[in-house]
Amino acid sequence: MDDSRQTTRLPKIQKLVDIGFAVGLLVSVFAVVLIDRSTPTSVDLVFILDQRPAMRDIIAGMKANCIEKAEALKAAGVDCRFAVIPFGKKRFRVPTVAMTGDLREFKQRLSASPVAGGAEAAAASATEAIEQALKLEFREGAQVLFFVISKVPSEDATDIATVASRMHERGITAIIQADAAEKDRCQPLYESGRFFSMEGDDLTVAVASDKSRRKSSRAASLIATLVTDKRAGASQLATVKGIYGARTDPNRRNIIGSLGGTVESENAVQAGLEWLARHQAEDGSWSDERKCESEQPCQHLKLGATRAETGLAVLAFQAGGHYYFNDQEYSANVKRGLDWLVEQQREDGCLFGPQHTWYEHGIATFALAEACAVALANEKTPDERYLNAARRAVKFIEHHQYGAGGWQYALDSQGAGDASVSGWQVLALKSAMEAKIDVSADTIERVTQFYENCSIPETGQTRYQPHGGSTDLTTAVGLTVQEFIVKKPKSPQAVKAVEYLRRRATQGIGQSGDFYTLYNGMLAMFLARGDAWNEWNHEVRDAIVKRQAKTGCARGSWNHSYNRTLDTAWAVLTLEVYYRYAEQ
Repeated sequence: MDDSRQTTRLPKIQKLVDIGFAVGLLVSVFAVVLIDRSTPTSVDLVFILDQRPAMRDIIAGMKANCIEKAEALKAAGVDCRFAVIPFGKKRFRVPTVAMTGDLREFKQRLSASPVAGGAEAAAASATEAIEQALKLEFREGAQVLFFVISKVPSEDATDIATVASRMHERGITAIIQADAAEKDRCQPLYESGRFFSMEGDDLTVAVASDKSRRKSSRAASLIATLVTDKRAGASQLATVKGIYGARTDPNRRNIIGSLGGTVESENAVQAGLEWLARHQAEDGSWSDERKCESEQPCQHLKLGATRAETGLAVLAFQAGGHYYFNDQEYSANVKRGLDWLVEQQREDGCLFGPQHTWYEHGIATFALAEACAVALANEKTPDERYLNAARRAVKFIEHHQYGAGGWQYALDSQGAGDASVSGWQVLALKSAMEAKIDVSADTIERVTQFYENCSIPETGQTRYQPHGGSTDLTTAVGLTVQEFIVKKPKSPQAVKAVEYLRRRATQGIGQSGDFYTLYNGMLAMFLARGDAWNEWNHEVRDAIVKRQAKTGCARGSWNHSYNRTLDTAWAVLTLEVYYRYAEQ
């Protein structure tokens, strides 16, 4: 990295995770957490299934997957009823199943051959099928879920908006699985639910008649974090506590709104994470290896800072509440990334890559230490491999701290240090302390002195080095150090830095600034809170959302100054700021 380039409610059910397929056997990962098991929990679940020609080859797997979801809910003790509404006129592939709470009856009806006379009256599209579903009689107090599986649910955006409005008025949640290209069009339907892409391997590869032949499914998590107490707006999930608590709070959308986020910013985050997941290499890293779609492949992927790219991608997923231990949509991606980082570490703890810079070591250490910190915060014992790797990496940081208290690029204990590079070591050390990893008080004291020596008291800016120039980036990093490490968010230096960055926001930094700078500025200003934060957020947030790629393989990504992986991870982290760190 070259710094010179930067210029109806149901509070009882808390979480639903879908059935996954594994080679040779069915692996059930359906988890239902009940806060009060003394009171029956009720769910009315309507499967809305596409039986049109485009779905011909995947009907068997789709039906089998629905049966297994029903089995898992019942096995978890949830009071459930199920119905199936197919769509695709004059097609006879999926039977209509009237609402029933009898699991055996449901399975028999769905597995039976459809009745031709009944199929003649089938809806033409998903929106018409939803209209039929809305006419069903649901139990008072039950959470109603519509699960729609179709490559192309509807080609009429107006129909989608109309039926979505009726659903939302009744408090009905939708889960949509469709082609990735349908995500934007279907957004009104799943605004309070989830969207999953059918791209790549998915539930459609399952063979209903032979469980031993089922393959792994990309749609292994089709229901997740959906049923929450919207009316009370209170967090009841056993979430990660403390500084990381907001990430997995089931009321996160309300948290976002109260702190300055929007539906659009959160949708951008989800699209960014999807892009990162699609571009993870087979070995678990994010690197120069191309994983693009053949049409309109991504540009600007090559960089060579694989440890930094992998560390930042892992941090972006973790900031969204996807941890290696909590079975979220991208937990497997996180685990693979962390495993790869551990494999790259040298015996002395070093995580330098071919570029031999402290950037890579700091970012990789940050990702490993945070993985341990969030596990500990969730009252879990951190994975010993990650904990040992983080400990060794922290010792390496401490042992090679420069004489002036910072770190720069190369492994040189006599260097002056660099405020940008040192910022990554500071965040790694901060996460290590949250993970209960020993960090020397002397290390913190010396780096604090380094940033003090880099400060410009008159303006609140922070120089690259004690006697160098300053930039928006280094000023934002210096402000974060004041807030996170020095713990003086109202110091004269911090107050002036906040004002400086506020002015920069009004000067268009969101439209033209690089994402490394915007990431640091967003974090620093969020920690500052107040009117200046509100002004900064208003100016920067929407600008970042608008700069996201919308088409081709690059959809969901960003690219400005560095490479697409780094810029996307920074942009995602920037828009996750509302819940990344809870106010302490």
